[in-house]
Amino acid sequence: MSGADTAPGWSPMALLRAIDLRDVGHRALARTRRATGRIKGQSTAPLQPFGHPGDGPPILMIHGLLESPAIWRPVLPLIKDLGGAGGFLPLPGHTPWTHPDLPLPSEDGGSAYFEAMIAAYAARLQRIGRPVRLVGHSTGGLIALALAARHPTLVRDVLLIGALFAGHRGRDTGPLETLLSAPYLGPASFHAMVTSWASTPARFRQGVTTASAQPLPHSHTLHRMRRDVLRANLDAVYQFGQWLYGADLTACLEQVTCPVLSLLCTKDPVVTPAHQLDLLGRLPRGRAVLLNSGHLPMLEDAPGLAMAIRHWAAT
Repeated sequence: MSGADTAPGWSPMALLRAIDLRDVGHRALARTRRATGRIKGQSTAPLQPFGHPGDGPPILMIHGLLESPAIWRPVLPLIKDLGGAGGFLPLPGHTPWTHPDLPLPSEDGGSAYFEAMIAAYAARLQRIGRPVRLVGHSTGGLIALALAARHPTLVRDVLLIGALFAGHRGRDTGPLETLLSAPYLGPASFHAMVTSWASTPARFRQGVTTASAQPLPHSHTLHRMRRDVLRANLDAVYQFGQWLYGADLTACLEQVTCPVLSLLCTKDPVVTPAHQLDLLGRLPRGRAVLLNSGHLPMLEDAPGLAMAIRHWAAT
């Protein structure tokens, strides 16, 4: 399915280690039709606001695949005084954007899906009435770059955290991606695997930890993330992953003319530092700051990440 993050910003093999493939059975096959049919609902991306209106430009934060806005909670108390209203933008299918009105990713090689998705985000940004500052983690960084390329008047600048610019991340297709891309079996397997992974707090934390450079304790943030994953529309998430697997922004990165700061996670097991550096070299106005972290610095080192965000916001 997705060569990018298949659990909160994680590699497919990390998800495979976090679940029990024996849970992929005949009952899951009943979901195939729903996962391969168009989902109708919200044509504009929802926004969960935080902070209070101020003079500064709004800061909008986009999480990664199979995450939720809850992942930003550890850093929020440390940055909420930056000035300017802020908000969380979810990925398609994720809580609270559980019913995105998007074409099937199998149509036109995914181009119609991409255009409709970016238009849904742009419609939300246009309602704000002034250029915004985007913060994107992992796959959320890819979305932030696409918005900056396609709608430069809506985006002032971008902060990337462990971001990717192509679904394959420069890696060969593995056995799990092949399984999840298979007709009939792919959607059923994805649903069963994610449901199993989030079935208990211990399993969920185990999956999250595979993307971290250090063990993660139980926390209220993980509890909220698990709750949001269980509330997600996995059919819509699967369709988003189908699009993401073939996504590659290489051709449009030169159109990202706004400043981009990349927080390069040096111990990232999901989006390798080499891929992050490759992205940086393709951006006309890109620069980097190193973070001694795995793929989830908001969970591993919230104070360090908050300091980096504050320095960026001050520019």
